[in-house]
Amino acid sequence: MGLNDFLLKLELESVTPVTAGRTDDVTAYPASTLAVTPVTPVTATNVNAGMTSPEEAAFRRWCSPMNEHDEELIGDALERCRVDPVALAYFLARSIEVPQPIADDRRPCSQCANLNGGGRCLAAQHGLVDAPSRYAPHPTVSRRCAAYVARDG
Repeated sequence: MGLNDFLLKLELESVTPVTAGRTDDVTAYPASTLAVTPVTPVTATNVNAGMTSPEEAAFRRWCSPMNEHDEELIGDALERCRVDPVALAYFLARSIEVPQPIADDRRPCSQCANLNGGGRCLAAQHGLVDAPSRYAPHPTVSRRCAAYVARDG
């Protein structure tokens, strides 16, 4: 889901009930953009009051894994966060969902001390891994190997 989808979702989740006095069958319609305009006028003294630098950094980190790089769209979302506390809370809640990179423990055999000069795996030759004793792995393909030993230098 891209940033544009989140902005649209935020707008659609802002609803205004139109059936007065009844709570059992309340009908709701998406609020217009004007309906969510802040009551407090935006001035030079309060325009940045809604978002701190760390919050903006968290927001930008959240955009990156989504491959959201449209600076104009990001700027629009940041501006909305600066003047709309609901938008700020919404995007800050999303920003904690940034997926953490998964550590990749695979290594190419060319980095292993068990790969001899002829391209054969010494660990396979000694029965340390489940492979034929004359196993010659492709040296640049990354693998998980219990017998991996870092090559010196």
